[in-house]
Amino acid sequence: MGDKWGDFHTYPPLESAVIAGGAAGDLAVTGIKSTDTLKVVQNVAAAGPNLASEFTITAIDTINNVGGTNTTGMTLLILWYSAESGL
Repeated sequence: MGDKWGDFHTYPPLESAVIAGGAAGDLAVTGIKSTDTLKVVQNVAAAGPNLASEFTITAIDTINNVGGTNTTGMTLLILWYSAESGL
């Protein structure tokens, strides 16, 4: 019996990027699109919470967390599901 993605567990493609953090606001993430689903924004250099709930995808190649955590000096792992798969 399959799940909502089918019998072969075909999930939307998981995309990733590693970027330098910055002041709260726009951060560039090459390849992300406003129709994608953001899953993880994580500081890879230190333990801490997944910051994805602070961020939205606001434009092609851009995530934003206005008023959120200042990530200056952090290296961030960004994970998102691509909407291009059609799943």
